[in-house]
Amino acid sequence: MSKCLQHYAPGIAAAGRIKNIKNRQTLLKTLCCEKGFIDAVSECCWNITNNSVQLTAKQKAIKRKYLNKLSNLGATKGVSAAAKRQYLQKGGFPPLFPLLLGPIVTALTTLLAKKIIK
Repeated sequence: MSKCLQHYAPGIAAAGRIKNIKNRQTLLKTLCCEKGFIDAVSECCWNITNNSVQLTAKQKAIKRKYLNKLSNLGATKGVSAAAKRQYLQKGGFPPLFPLLLGPIVTALTTLLAKKIIK
């Protein structure tokens, strides 16, 4: 996991827990001002679209429904950072952050477990 993702994982997790769309949009508008947050979300989307992360059946159904938007957010070429920022500032699509929350928590726990064992 990249340092950027480690730094912004709590913010992404907080956005995933907020059910009210207006409150989520407010949080995202404050977080999206930083380039690192966009890079962290982009990295998560890239990992999900390339099947680098295990997903449940429910998460796979959400992924199929929003695959085009996920691939645009996770694209390394062809989509500008300004377009990603604008899309995220609008609040994204509602199931985006709960979909990202599971893989992030899993990755963080494995990372912490490795640090504790060493």
